[in-house]
Formats: sequence, C-alpha cells, structure tokens
Amino acid sequence: MGRDLTPRFPGIVAQARGGMLVERAVELVGYAMGLIGIVAAAVAGIARLSGRYHLAGMGADSVLAGGTALLAAGCFALLFVLLRRARA
Repeated sequence: MGRDLTPRFPGIVAQARGGMLVERAVELVGYAMGLIGIVAAAVAGIARLSGRYHLAGMGADSVLAGGTALLAAGCFALLFVLLRRARA
C-alpha cells in the first residue's frame, strides 16, 4: 500500500499505529487551554481588583468568564485522555 516510515520516524509512526498520537494531541491542547485560561482569569481578576473594568476594549468580567471557560474545557480534554487510557 504505502511506504513504511518506521526507519525515519520510529516514535511518530509507532504512536500513530497505536492510536496514541491523537491522545497526545488532545492532552497538549488540554494543557494549553488550561494554561491560557489560568493566565486570562488571573489577568482579568487582577485588573478588576485594581479598579479597571475594561481590558483591551473588552469587559474584565468577560475576560474572566472566557478564562474560566478555557480552564474548564482544558479540564474536560484531560479527563477525556485519562478515561481513554483507563479503558485501554
């Protein structure tokens, strides 16, 4: 069918064959979303406590809600990875 890429990229091909590549991608996306969410929520919280109600033309409460949503989505992505690994 296709050319075997194992000699050139052994780790990537082995992960792709086992289905671990998608899990790793979801795990990295979950970590990134969580980190961005924590930073956004912290910046919005600090701005709000210092008396600023707007950040870059947006309401500080909207940035706080967006950061919280990103953090929750990142947690769900990591939960998905954990549950999938537990079934395997």
